Amino acid sequence: MIYIKKTISSFLIFFYWLMPVFADNQFEFEDSLETIKSKYKGQCVFTKEYEDSQWLWIKKLECKNYKYKRVNTKLVFEFSADKLVRVHIVSIDINNFFLIRNRNNLLVSKTGLQFPNKIKGYSKPLLEDRIHHYENNKTLTYFYYNSNWEWNLVFEDPDYMKEEQQKQKEQVESYQGKGLKGWANFNFNDSVNKVKENLEGLCTTLGIDNKKYLSGKKIMTCKQFPFAKKKIDLTLIFKDSKFVEAELNLNASDYDILLPLLKKKYGKPFQEAINTIDHFPFIYFTKLNILMTFQSKTEQDSEKQLILRYSKEGYFDDSKPIPVLQPKIKKKSSIPPKKKEVKEKDVIYDYL
Repeated sequence: MIYIKKTISSFLIFFYWLMPVFADNQFEFEDSLETIKSKYKGQCVFTKEYEDSQWLWIKKLECKNYKYKRVNTKLVFEFSADKLVRVHIVSIDINNFFLIRNRNNLLVSKTGLQFPNKIKGYSKPLLEDRIHHYENNKTLTYFYYNSNWEWNLVFEDPDYMKEEQQKQKEQVESYQGKGLKGWANFNFNDSVNKVKENLEGLCTTLGIDNKKYLSGKKIMTCKQFPFAKKKIDLTLIFKDSKFVEAELNLNASDYDILLPLLKKKYGKPFQEAINTIDHFPFIYFTKLNILMTFQSKTEQDSEKQLILRYSKEGYFDDSKPIPVLQPKIKKKSSIPPKKKEVKEKDVIYDYL
């Protein structure tokens, strides 16, 4: 009897939360962005309106504090060609929500937990997502986040769902052949000796490790390499004795300086995570194969270091040629401090 009561109780609770799936909604697919704003005016607080950096045809509109079954929720509307194609109703406002929910492996944890649905010390998720599909365009997902069950209700335009994958495939294919040809005055596919010659006189120490990597990889380390107005450690990777990747080891404080400069130089990133209490930020240009992120200095070290990585297309993703390193040209010591600051950013820009 007790078991039956518990089962009925669980069913009623479950059914209560499924009701939103079948409830009437104010939106209609193909509504324009302005129409959605008009329909939801006064019901939630519009906070962000932006073009999606990952899929170039998508525009998003976010609205907070929407009362949904007595719960404060966040709405995310997605538009394609100014027509509504997808709606997310989320029970919690989480920074980097889509990256976290998609288990993006570029996210670097500050807490030791890659994703907050796990308990430290456990290799498996504490509780798996519970996903329920209804009709052909509604999905209700319960997910465990920071010790609580949360939910995300998604409505999708069935017609758009058919064409979305094709559009994504076409965009990714359009990146082929657009990668960088090298970084600074180092060209991808240069030999070990050629790169070594170019580094002559630029490093306090220069070493090559043939053992660190398998499968024909070599690692070259250059200490105190001149980068803008500072000295950094530079790591160069070779595959089958050909240069394929440059990795710059930087200070954490450089992230906020380099972020706007990278965007200015290379345009919109494919993926970006903001700095949060749980995760370090990162920015990734897929077409160019440029990644700025945080990683451990060693496998045993929990301390994270900022790295900026340029990779050859096809090796990791893509990379793009950067102008040859320009020597620091000091002019007119009488330049006012403000202009000198702008000059400094220009110098850094040339090194990216």
